[in-house]
Amino acid sequence: MDEIGRGTAILDGIAISFATLYQLHYINRCRTLFATHFHELPNLMVNFENAACYCTDIQENEDGSFYYLHRIKEGVNRNSAALKAAQLAGVPPSVLLIAKNTLKYLQEHSKPINLDSYFQSEIEKSIHNELTEV
Repeated sequence: MDEIGRGTAILDGIAISFATLYQLHYINRCRTLFATHFHELPNLMVNFENAACYCTDIQENEDGSFYYLHRIKEGVNRNSAALKAAQLAGVPPSVLLIAKNTLKYLQEHSKPINLDSYFQSEIEKSIHNELTEV
């Protein structure tokens, strides 16, 4: 599955992506390749015992340019190459500077998104209740 929740508000996209993964993992119990740019999603999957995260990476050159390695590695890549890609695409330096400062501010003032065990148990109860009503 590719980019579930893309084009939505960030929290909406994370919520629908998490719900989809939850359904596939716990209800359907099927093997799935799930691609996303929502870096917060792995934080929500801590109890998904049969799931693993993989990512791609970039190689940065001394001159600041980069290229995609086109290899999959285990883990989560929380560093976006968006500003580097924008630079390569010819976005003006003044726009890149504003974007860099805005990103820094947002990162410093954002709270991590995590689900606690209470929320996990509430999900399980609501799923169980819905399945028993059918």
